[in-house]
Amino acid sequence: MFYLCHLNAQNLNGKAKIANNSQSLKRVYTSDISGNLFMNINIWGSLSSLGQLQVPEGVDMVDILSLIGGPSSEDNYKKIKIIRETPDENNNKIILVDMSEFFKNGDRSNLPKILPNDTIIFKKKIGYSIYKRLSQFSTTVTILTVIINLLILF
Repeated sequence: MFYLCHLNAQNLNGKAKIANNSQSLKRVYTSDISGNLFMNINIWGSLSSLGQLQVPEGVDMVDILSLIGGPSSEDNYKKIKIIRETPDENNNKIILVDMSEFFKNGDRSNLPKILPNDTIIFKKKIGYSIYKRLSQFSTTVTILTVIINLLILF
């Protein structure tokens, strides 16, 4: 049986200050009966799974790709954008991820851990975008041709 309960996010090292704003209220973890922590993240741009997912704490980009069905030939894995809810120590909220080293040699060392409420944006390859637009244009032309032919016949 699987039970869920909500826990307010805690600072385990005791150094962070509690902010009095709506962002700190969104930082909610979920726990199962065994004490495993889960967090919400957002996935945008991937065809296989869009929207909000609940994932185990400590996941990285490889785990996320696996959860949404694996790599797609349509997505550009050299330009993945992660938008953090809160800035890092360098005041950056946006992290750009290039997974090409992982695909070449399996090295995960440069892949960031995913944090609660991260938004991960997968962009399509340029070739796929062009192909999709041409396909839409071709479909529109075909429909217009059929309509014109029907009007000429009647």
